[in-house]
Amino acid sequence: IGGPRYGGWFRYKKTYKNKKRLFFAPSLTYGPWNQDFRGRIIGNYLFNPFSRSSINFDVGRSTSNLFWNDAVINLLDRTNYFLKDNITVGLRRELTNGLYIRNTVEMGYRRNMHNLKVNTLLDSLLFDREVQRPIYFENYSAFFNEVELSYTPEQKYIREPYEKVILGSRFPTFYAKWRKGIPGIFKSIIKYDYIEVGARQEVNLGTIGISRYNIKYGNFVNEDNVEAADFKFIARGNPGLFFNPMNSFQAMDSTFALFKGFIEAHYVHEFNGALLNKIPHFHKLKIFESAGAGFLIAPERQLRYIEAFVGVEKRFTILRQPIRLGIWGVASYANQFKNPMQLKISFRAYNFQRDRWE
Repeated sequence: IGGPRYGGWFRYKKTYKNKKRLFFAPSLTYGPWNQDFRGRIIGNYLFNPFSRSSINFDVGRSTSNLFWNDAVINLLDRTNYFLKDNITVGLRRELTNGLYIRNTVEMGYRRNMHNLKVNTLLDSLLFDREVQRPIYFENYSAFFNEVELSYTPEQKYIREPYEKVILGSRFPTFYAKWRKGIPGIFKSIIKYDYIEVGARQEVNLGTIGISRYNIKYGNFVNEDNVEAADFKFIARGNPGLFFNPMNSFQAMDSTFALFKGFIEAHYVHEFNGALLNKIPHFHKLKIFESAGAGFLIAPERQLRYIEAFVGVEKRFTILRQPIRLGIWGVASYANQFKNPMQLKISFRAYNFQRDRWE
């Protein structure tokens, strides 16, 4: 957005003898086309290893999009982007075994980037030569507070000399979240209340693989002034591309916002070769299979949607960067539109900064 940028980042991790932990990752880039600097410092400090009390922060100026998990074609559209200055601070603490509270405060100033110098080559390829500029809006301030309570029944742990080590539970984690846009503070114009309740779990089944699922109900109980950057979006599927199935649907026909109550669920099981490796000599190929499903109920749009998918992935390393290439079959049903069986490919890279596949 606004041409090429040059810069870098690094990350620092430190575990002290008393098991306190520090992590931070600063980054800085410069854009010669528009002669601007952007950068962030994100970090986390675990200051009480027994109550798992920690503080996290995110400070800086960065490009943000209205919906981070949208389809690729929409992420390539500059109208989806704006510039954000933010100071975000969060505190998390275990109140009793398995019961956690997290409170996050965010102060931000959102700027439009409508006048940036842009390269029109992509526009000529994707948008019939019409120049796509970042969304225009009057710059504004936003102030939020978010509180989340989560509880994992029968959470197992070991108490060591300097810390409490969480071993997990056979039960899911149940949570309730309230995000409030508060007007007036630092000239904030945002005013809304969004609530969400749900459950999530990751189950390690040993040689059979790993299952992950989440289910949630969300609703704006107050929407006096909700800007586009705070909408609750459901993403359209990517034609030919398979995206993260834990927070997106693969065959949805369009991207849309929801303001009334909805139910959303996702499930994925990674077999990690448990099935294919039983075929003689097949384990030498190092191919991993997965399957899953998802559904959405959105009365606001009179929509009921369900999908199922299966796929295989092959891991590569290119210039010391781990890559997973996959091929997937997706079937879906919706009462508002029809989608035939689809064949998709996926590309996932290992994010060393976040320590996960993305």
